[in-house]
Amino acid sequence: MNAKSGHNRELNLVMGLAALLTLPFVAKPWHMDEPLFLAVARHILSDPAHPLAFAFNWYGKLAPMATINNTPPLFLYLLALALKLTGGSEWGMRLFFLPVPLLTAAGFYRLAARYLQDPLYPALIAVAAPATALTWGLLYPENLSLLFGVWGLIWLVQGLDESRSGLFWLSAAFLDLAILSKYAAIVFLLPAAGYILESGVGIRRAAAHLLVCLALPLVLALRDYLGGHGAMEAAAAVTLEAAASPWAYWPIRLRSVLCFLGGCGVATGFWPLFMKGLRPPPLAAALSAATVFFLFWSGFDVLTTTTLDRISGALWALGGLWCLLAVLSPSRAPAASWRLFAPWVLAVVILELCFYWSVIARIIAFATPAAVFALASILEKSAPDRPQRLRALYRSTLAATLLITLSSGYVDYRYASSARDIVRLVAMRWLKPGHRLWVSGHWGLQYYAEEEGGAVLDYKAPPEAQLRRGDVIIMPWINSWSAQTAERFLISRLRLRAHVFMARSGIPVRLLSGWEGQAGFYSNSFGFLPYTLSREPIERYVVAKVD
Repeated sequence: MNAKSGHNRELNLVMGLAALLTLPFVAKPWHMDEPLFLAVARHILSDPAHPLAFAFNWYGKLAPMATINNTPPLFLYLLALALKLTGGSEWGMRLFFLPVPLLTAAGFYRLAARYLQDPLYPALIAVAAPATALTWGLLYPENLSLLFGVWGLIWLVQGLDESRSGLFWLSAAFLDLAILSKYAAIVFLLPAAGYILESGVGIRRAAAHLLVCLALPLVLALRDYLGGHGAMEAAAAVTLEAAASPWAYWPIRLRSVLCFLGGCGVATGFWPLFMKGLRPPPLAAALSAATVFFLFWSGFDVLTTTTLDRISGALWALGGLWCLLAVLSPSRAPAASWRLFAPWVLAVVILELCFYWSVIARIIAFATPAAVFALASILEKSAPDRPQRLRALYRSTLAATLLITLSSGYVDYRYASSARDIVRLVAMRWLKPGHRLWVSGHWGLQYYAEEEGGAVLDYKAPPEAQLRRGDVIIMPWINSWSAQTAERFLISRLRLRAHVFMARSGIPVRLLSGWEGQAGFYSNSFGFLPYTLSREPIERYVVAKVD
């Protein structure tokens, strides 16, 4: 077998794993932020020139969509196209976007093959990482942004290393599209700028490349400002509001970033702890361990933390910190890989530490492939004569990663299904003709309630002005604008007779915690861990009928 056919076979394996991890979610009910994006997509079909010119209830009150949405338009218009072509079915729309993870996985392999002697397993591990694979199971703009960002950097490196001007400018166009899909993709500009400057390209050409990268986003921002649409203000408002929240308290935020960096890639947390070649020197190791111990002092806790979560969090955080130290050390990694991967990972960490509204797995996913490949390049450099031992490490890591991702993915599927199932159960058994279904939460619950003709309660208006005798209300616990307040207030004030439904899963992994756990895969407002071992319910729904 020649080298080219071997690479093609490995590329097919990597893309095949991406397909196998994404296809089971084709029939997944709408989940998390997907209904928000779908609402914009539906409006685009009726008024494509004014995609945000409507009101929507997403934070517990009806508000102009322009003050809610902080996602650039590229993904939203593609979602509208998918909606028109598929009729809006879950499976049809998810299949429409299936090429996105497949092409991103191909980009992962292309990067790994450029910098690693044995690229297959690191690429498979990057594909199977929880942050990557579980995000691919949802229709999120981050997926499109990662696709364009990865290929933008690939074309940049190839264009500069091989003196191909066309690829150099193609990379700028791809990075432009990445930012036009998700503003957070600006993180890709740091590794791009660093690679350009270190390649000896003149300042003028580097500035021109940067201008092309930012051209469409700048035009969009200017159009938004001149038109008074408020998208930039909405993004700033979300960030400022989150900055005042308890989970933005710096020890919790730093805790979360390190835990997510270690846990979202699995290898990024395991390898630095157990591989001698990735550990920092003794003094740095001692200081970093002391830092992690300090961050996990109970005095910094925002929520009640179990011993298991504190220990597992400290281990993930220590692994994440040692991963960061290894990736950023220019003396440990091969020079070629360090030039690209170090600023790439650093940019994502800075974004999550200082600017983004919350620590979330789908943003850490931007750094996961770079961190995995950077660590693998260090391991190859430190043990060039032991490829079989390294491959054994890769296989065991891939197995552990798949175990975490598949179990987490199943539980997340159950969570999404529970929202759809409770709405359909209540509509079939409780709701009488002429009455309305209400919910006090969002995400998929809101989508399926509105599908049944229901609505979300507006906490700015008195509940008596919205609810009528015979109406039914579903109050979730985890998914709510204010679960405890809504439940206590509505039941006591309206004297509702409540019935409790618990959604459970036998697999003891949780991505979101509402009771004793610290799982916060979708936002560290739920906890500082991306996932945790727990048998707590995945959700609790209180159903009440207004008498």
